[in-house]
Amino acid sequence: MLKHYYRLVYWKRRVTWALGLRSGGRGAGLRAHPRASGRGSARGRQWAYHARPLLVFGVLVAIVVALSAMVAWVDHPLG
Repeated sequence: MLKHYYRLVYWKRRVTWALGLRSGGRGAGLRAHPRASGRGSARGRQWAYHARPLLVFGVLVAIVVALSAMVAWVDHPLG
């Protein structure tokens, strides 16, 4: 159970960083990505780097919801 709690805390921190709601407190984690060469503004690169976990999580949730709907349709096609 403790493992799930730590995962929840980890993802909460990732989401708050992705949304720009940094607490800056002790153990905030997730340091900035090393500077990439050339493309885009620094703010845009930073946002893209921090938003990636949130986007991956959203894609995974969408896949699970779609699979669940497909399984429900196979069980009862007309509701």
